Amino acid sequence: MSPDQETGSKQAKGRGRLWVMGVLAGLGLIMAFNLVAYFWGGDEREAELQAVPVTLAAAGLAQVEVLMEQAADIQPWRQVLIISKVKGQHIEEILAERGDRVEKGQVLARLDQATYQAKRQEILANLQQARAAKAAAEAKLAVLVKDKERYVSLIKKKAAPQQRLDHIHAEHQAAEAQAKLAQAQIAAARAALQSVDIALGDHVIRAPMDGYVSARFFDPGALSSDKDPLFQITNESKVKVITSVAEPDYPLATPGQAAEITVDAYPGRVFKGQVELVSPILNPATRSAELEVVLPNPQRLLRAGMYAQVTVLLDRRQALLVPRQAVSRAQGTGNWFVFTMEDGKARQVNVEAGPAFGDKREIKKGLKPGQEVVIRGVANLQDGTPVKQVQKGEAE
Repeated sequence: MSPDQETGSKQAKGRGRLWVMGVLAGLGLIMAFNLVAYFWGGDEREAELQAVPVTLAAAGLAQVEVLMEQAADIQPWRQVLIISKVKGQHIEEILAERGDRVEKGQVLARLDQATYQAKRQEILANLQQARAAKAAAEAKLAVLVKDKERYVSLIKKKAAPQQRLDHIHAEHQAAEAQAKLAQAQIAAARAALQSVDIALGDHVIRAPMDGYVSARFFDPGALSSDKDPLFQITNESKVKVITSVAEPDYPLATPGQAAEITVDAYPGRVFKGQVELVSPILNPATRSAELEVVLPNPQRLLRAGMYAQVTVLLDRRQALLVPRQAVSRAQGTGNWFVFTMEDGKARQVNVEAGPAFGDKREIKKGLKPGQEVVIRGVANLQDGTPVKQVQKGEAE
């Protein structure tokens, strides 16, 4: 290598060392700057790393329907058990069978009437005798009245003795007594006859209302009972559903409110009715009151014993609503609360919560319309927890 080449090589190596040293110095300055920035900005980064991602939603006013939804059994509008007033008489005829349509007053069965028919004939004979005795007494009275008038005239003329007039007077009194006795016997016979006729009427079993024979419990030839029913009559021209309304909703329940009924037998079909009765008292065991819904049933599609879902519209009103997932309940106290976001931190706000309406819950006190509440990330929050708002669907 020539002297000039050796000198150039040394100069090149010197320049390389200077470049490397410059690069190392620049890297050192950058590292020093980053180290200072780390110590000065560490708190902000730590807070940002610890912030819980949340999603917010605003509380809003909306029109809501307060519904009462219950399950219950369908019952007939009217149902009666027919029990005979007569005990121990043979059932001569059964004139109605299960499923028969009957009208009010229609004869369903007849009992043996022989005993009471005999009593009736005896009373009629006594009545006839009493009437004859009364007629005889009245005829005798008529004769005695004329005799009395005639003898009074003769005595005034001193043509007849006073003794005969006294005798006529006594006979007149006796005839009057016989007539009164006969009248009393007639009255007694009439009363006895009326009583027997009532008893005979009781031997004929009639339908007390329109409806269908839903049960028959005795066969012809059996002895009647004054305790066990002969028939059951059911009227399903209307049906009713008896359910209950809880104490918080009791003030809202009133007769005339619209009701809807659904049954498994007719999927997708809704039957319309209305509240007919709200019990004036609450059951202390359940803290609820009985509520009766009546539905027209002209085609008898709804039958007693069907399982039904009942929905009653209790009220329509405006309410402040938030998503249901925003509202939590404290363990132990049972108090309701939500979280809001203030200056990057979660703030627990106690509220008075109302009923749920679908995926929303009413807030009666504690929030204002438009105020935002945390709807996602609630499980990770406490009062004062750092939070950051993210787009809906990003918060865990």
